[in-house]
Amino acid sequence: MSPRTWMAVDQRQHRSDIVALDAHRRRRATPSDDPAELRLRLFAPLLRYVEDRHGPDAVAAVLAEADMADVDARDGDRWISVARAARLTAAVRARLDDDREFKAAAAYKLRDSLGLFVHLVRALSIRRLAEYVVGTMHRVSRVSRYEIQSATDRSLALRYTSDRDESRLLCLTRQAAIEVLPTLWGLPRARVTERACIARGDDHCGYDVRWHAQVRLWHAVAGGVLGAAAGGAAAALGAVGLSPVATLAALGAVAAYAIDLRRVHRINLQLAEADVDHVRALADAYAEANEEILEWNRRQRSWTRALEAQIEDNAAHVARLTQTAREIADETTTRLRAITHDIRSPLTVLRFVRPEIERHVPRRPPEVDKLLDDVDRTVDIIENLVNQILDPARTASQKLAAAVEDIDTEALAERLRRRLRALVLGRDIRVSVLVSRETPAVVRCDPIAFERVLDNLIGNAAKFTNRGSIVVELSGRPGFLVVKISDTGPGIGPDHIERVFRAGERTPEARGVAGQGLGLAIVVRLLDQLGGRLEVMSQPGVGTTFWVHVPAQPPAGDQPRPPAGDDAGDDEAIGRVVHVRRFNGRARGAK
Repeated sequence: MSPRTWMAVDQRQHRSDIVALDAHRRRRATPSDDPAELRLRLFAPLLRYVEDRHGPDAVAAVLAEADMADVDARDGDRWISVARAARLTAAVRARLDDDREFKAAAAYKLRDSLGLFVHLVRALSIRRLAEYVVGTMHRVSRVSRYEIQSATDRSLALRYTSDRDESRLLCLTRQAAIEVLPTLWGLPRARVTERACIARGDDHCGYDVRWHAQVRLWHAVAGGVLGAAAGGAAAALGAVGLSPVATLAALGAVAAYAIDLRRVHRINLQLAEADVDHVRALADAYAEANEEILEWNRRQRSWTRALEAQIEDNAAHVARLTQTAREIADETTTRLRAITHDIRSPLTVLRFVRPEIERHVPRRPPEVDKLLDDVDRTVDIIENLVNQILDPARTASQKLAAAVEDIDTEALAERLRRRLRALVLGRDIRVSVLVSRETPAVVRCDPIAFERVLDNLIGNAAKFTNRGSIVVELSGRPGFLVVKISDTGPGIGPDHIERVFRAGERTPEARGVAGQGLGLAIVVRLLDQLGGRLEVMSQPGVGTTFWVHVPAQPPAGDQPRPPAGDDAGDDEAIGRVVHVRRFNGRARGAK
């Protein structure tokens, strides 16, 4: 019986069983409030992996988090909803290090779970097995289906559609099962290239699958049959005896096997060359990412040196101001002493006038005594004024002049593209950097401060986005460059979005992520110096978008901003720079 006939018989035999048992299994295995959409056996490798690595208690905890505390994890016939499956995979993923380990768990001991059925599977080719799985998809899913768009002996193009929205983890579970199929024949894992994904907004999941070629035993059988036929014909003609017939059959089988081995070797060599090209491309990507990280570090060092230089200049300026103030104070003190001396001398004389008048003029009119009282009061007032003279020491904050340069926006976009790729390399995140026609060709500003703003924002996007996408778009409005940075991270709640711009403030979504909560505060202060503006819109569970508005030219007559650093100064800077967009389209300043 050929593999194709075997599959047809198997499908007819099992279809009737499924129709008969479907109602019973649904009543037994599916809660009344949970639609029967996916078979639990699809996730058996995940639960097996968790049990072997973390113990039965971890499996119980995973099931409890998925609202399946009453479910027997070994009951592969049980049906669950897609939503419950998403919670189950999320609970497993939370206990693993990364998506790579999750995919390994999704295919854990898959060969062992097949038991004796693996020998029947190996009677098929990989392509035939894939066709069989596609044809029997209804046994494990009632809401999704596979379609083979194209197929060869070494590759498949698959299209997966579903009636439900599915999480990224469900997609990774499918990819892991596809990758491990060739290992049932002792071959290396298949290479799966993803073309589309439902979790990323596409209407289907698309996979291109390639695997190493198998040695076809039927070639050797056919060679042996041909050799035996040739030997039998020769014996019938009396050219040889019967003993060479077996020899010719063996030689035919060996020759056919050798020819097929050569074919397999040639095909696998081509695939190996493709793998080498793929590895080389990955190496180039890692090299580019490493170079970008080194460039990032150089920018950080440049920024640090600029800060150190500013601190040194400020320290020198403070020292000069202190010395100048000391000199002014000394000079003022000397002058005041002289003035005080010059003023006190006539006052001393005036104080002796009254006693002399009283001594020499014992009888005097009352008006003279009143006049003498007025003189005494005037002398007292003048002495008090002299004693209360102070030197008000005043300090003036002086803004450090920034080094203004021309920044090419096309080159800036390419730097941001390389920077983002380096930050998310090896992670399940798609990045895009777009430049619109409205983007000004050149922006003139302080490059260190401006790139520091962008570094902090895209660094936050990469740090808080576990999967999904990060999109940077450069555009413009009259007199301004606008940089839009969107991510699919955890988002910021409305109760926290107006506080995250203060130094040290961290949102509940930032728990478990390294940092001191200073990045956005630095962004606000630098944009305040640049004369820029920052808009933000965020929704928990959806993501966050920032709009950075930077003047294309430095503001004319730029005046130093009030020094920030305390709460009042920070609040003033936030009020000038930050505007919060609401989802109804309105924007207002952060309070």
